[in-house]
Amino acid sequence: MNNGITTRNNFNQNYNNQMTRMIDPILDGPLKEYEQRLLSFFVNIARISSLDHTTTEIFGYMQIYDALTQESLRDLTQTTFVENTKNQKKNQKAFSTSTISTTLRSLIQGNILTRGHIPSTHKFSYKLKSDVINFVYQDFSLIVRDLEVLDEFLINLQNQISEFSSQYPQKSQFLCQRINGVRNYIEVQRRTISEEKKYEFFSENIRSLKKEKEIIEFPPELVALEKMFISYNVENNIFFSNDTVLNHTFNYLQTRHTVTQNLIEQECSLSLSTISRKLSQLLEQNIIQSYPKVYQKSRIYFLQSISVAMLEAVIASDNYIYSWVDKFQESLTELIKNKVKLQKLPGYEHLVQKYSQILKTIDGFRSETAKLKKNLADLTKFLKQDSSE
Repeated sequence: MNNGITTRNNFNQNYNNQMTRMIDPILDGPLKEYEQRLLSFFVNIARISSLDHTTTEIFGYMQIYDALTQESLRDLTQTTFVENTKNQKKNQKAFSTSTISTTLRSLIQGNILTRGHIPSTHKFSYKLKSDVINFVYQDFSLIVRDLEVLDEFLINLQNQISEFSSQYPQKSQFLCQRINGVRNYIEVQRRTISEEKKYEFFSENIRSLKKEKEIIEFPPELVALEKMFISYNVENNIFFSNDTVLNHTFNYLQTRHTVTQNLIEQECSLSLSTISRKLSQLLEQNIIQSYPKVYQKSRIYFLQSISVAMLEAVIASDNYIYSWVDKFQESLTELIKNKVKLQKLPGYEHLVQKYSQILKTIDGFRSETAKLKKNLADLTKFLKQDSSE
């Protein structure tokens, strides 16, 4: 794939120019606080999106500086502010060379970064592939591709489940309806990102298939197909990247609708304390719900609609991004107001440009959120009508 890179000479020249501008003037002194505000933005988005912290921190620094070496990243991660239990800021321990190298390699494989040799040195520099600010380390073209592959897998899986419809009519239909929730999520994302309507929405109605607090038990044949579904989602980091435990926990809520901690413990051999933490995390993010605790009985958790829950989580993440606009505008105003004092510091102009670019990107991002909200509203309307039938 060309990706706009025409020749190796141009490639290296572009890197050389980029490195001359940004690698030497690592932001320091009064500008360090402004750098850390930007980094905090990226890290917090990743936290609420359940993305990997280490990858996000390195990705955040790449977004701030545009191009960096491994050595520069090691120095930067050593100056990252973290808060201790008393909310006092201190510097964290620098990431190891192997951690940085592995993370950079994964970002290259994820189509986020490219690597170029720095002329007259034995070093390589790493640069973002796109000049457009991205808020998370995911290539949206790859997201669409992966969702289409997932959809094909789900269609095939539903066909296999349907082969047991005469033997287990109610439970086969139940499992297919639960998988329909994932397919509805894919369809909304398809209509939002690709602006393509491929299918009408699918029924997720299970009211006639189980009682309200009933915990479904599948026969062995359907358990095997359920495990295929869960394994695929966990191995491909569907919904929750780089957290296999959270993915396992969440996927049993997808397929069963209603679970207890004991059920998940039996199915995936995780400790109850670990399961409890993950369920609490999902509750805090308003992705799942639970019934009131009954004395001497296990708490019952449930996931009503996977499609609606995850799409609302995406919108919540978008809203969090918008909540930073005033903070960024305030920081930009401070930088401009103190120009006389700060403009001689290395990286000042770049930092002003970066804040302006992020504000402009956020403003343009609003139209995408509006499309997502519209498509989610269409889905919600469909599901409401479907549940009343």
